[in-house]
Amino acid sequence: MLLFSNADKSKGSEGQEYVVIVSSRPDWMSDICSQLVLKNIEPLFQVKANFLTADVLDLPEYISAIIIDIEKSDNCALLLNKITTLLPSSAKCLVVGDTDSITLSQQFIAGGVSYLHYPSQLVNVVQNVKDSSAEMKNRRSAIKISILGCKGGIGNSLISYHVAQHIATKNRVPVLLVQGAGGSQDIDLISDKALEKDVSELTTYLSVKPGNAKYTDDLNDKALERYNFVVFDYPIFNLNKEDIEFVLSSSDCVVLVIGHDLASLRVAKSALDVNRFLRTVSGGVKREFVCLNQIRPTANGVLTIGDLTSLLGGDISSHILYQRPPGDPSKPLRFLAKQNSAVSALANQVLGQNMAANKSTGSSISRLLNKFKK
Repeated sequence: MLLFSNADKSKGSEGQEYVVIVSSRPDWMSDICSQLVLKNIEPLFQVKANFLTADVLDLPEYISAIIIDIEKSDNCALLLNKITTLLPSSAKCLVVGDTDSITLSQQFIAGGVSYLHYPSQLVNVVQNVKDSSAEMKNRRSAIKISILGCKGGIGNSLISYHVAQHIATKNRVPVLLVQGAGGSQDIDLISDKALEKDVSELTTYLSVKPGNAKYTDDLNDKALERYNFVVFDYPIFNLNKEDIEFVLSSSDCVVLVIGHDLASLRVAKSALDVNRFLRTVSGGVKREFVCLNQIRPTANGVLTIGDLTSLLGGDISSHILYQRPPGDPSKPLRFLAKQNSAVSALANQVLGQNMAANKSTGSSISRLLNKFKK
């Protein structure tokens, strides 16, 4: 019998941090809650969901620790990626499973997550929740997504902002948007919010910061580890080959933004060729996408999508149709339904989610997240 009603949470004051318990097994939930309540660990927030198949979790805003039921699963790499995708990195994470394995426990610990066997180690749950050491929290790495503009004025910052906003809204985990020093620096216009010199909080889950003068300083910044996702808005048409290699090798996923022109196509093709070479020597990035952003009305003589795919030697992952800008240049461009749908689909691809597959099967993230990390 569960300790709480279907309200799923014990009483907590506003702003107080919850201990969240995620499981679809009533007996497991009851056992974990009993251990916590007996030692006065409150408030508790129960999420009755199967973590292995869930795409989104309904979590409170303030969380000190999260306890997850992984049942018999022993796919540590997939689970660690899913933890990074769905759970706030600021909270301590404790995984409890049915597999009694020292090796599995060590794999989770190496990823910054504690593991306990159910039910033999139930008595250790309370101590693990109390042990909120910064060392364990900070060993969970942020997922780095680089959105790379292959030409000036191609709308890279606009796409970067909307992709970051989509991830923050959909997954409800901390997301940071870093605008590279060589970019347009107009996120304030796009977001319609004044920005600070350092980190500015745009929403509960989305923040933005200006980048450093050097890409290496951005991508190696230890402060990024407090976020689950970091989206980098970088122009690469003005970078040398060594810098492009560094960005590709330091990212978990890249999106190359092109237009209907040869200039952006050449830059994208060069970056794809560099990445193809890096992957032969165990470098580069495994997940790459090409986004066609139509910044001008369709005209005769421009390269068609067929031309672009043929010259690139690969597919166009996303196509954002032209949208007339507002008459007042100081006003931000608000995507219409078609453009917003295209950006959302691109963000889902970046997350490893296929929208069509989700509608028919209910969940695809558990099968695809293992492709997220290099």
